[in-house]
Amino acid sequence: MIDSSKLERGMLLTVKEAAKLTNLSVPTFYTPQRKKDFGFDSEFKGQWLIPVDSLVRQGLLTEDFQPTRSTRNLLTQETGSTLENLKSENLELRSRIDELRGQLAVLRVLVEQKDQQLEMVNTLISKMGK
Repeated sequence: MIDSSKLERGMLLTVKEAAKLTNLSVPTFYTPQRKKDFGFDSEFKGQWLIPVDSLVRQGLLTEDFQPTRSTRNLLTQETGSTLENLKSENLELRSRIDELRGQLAVLRVLVEQKDQQLEMVNTLISKMGK
């Protein structure tokens, strides 16, 4: 792995080195837009090398070759507690949804009763008018 303190303008990096240096994944460099951004040539049979200058120009490295994106740590202690919080919140939301479904069912019954009463009143009014 290349050390950012040893980088210089004009250096070429492998995709793996560029990914590690910029805190991106290797597949990110193979998206159509990134291939275009970094001059990927599908006809070239050798190893694709990415100029350090292009990484800076595309905003993936600062002028002093530091990554502009922070590293992603997927497995931390925080992840475990966050997962527990999400599970708890999910249970609370499911409970609330059940309550709201019950209230909705009651409201539908009440609306149906009001519709029937309104229909009766309309029938009485029409009979009185004759």
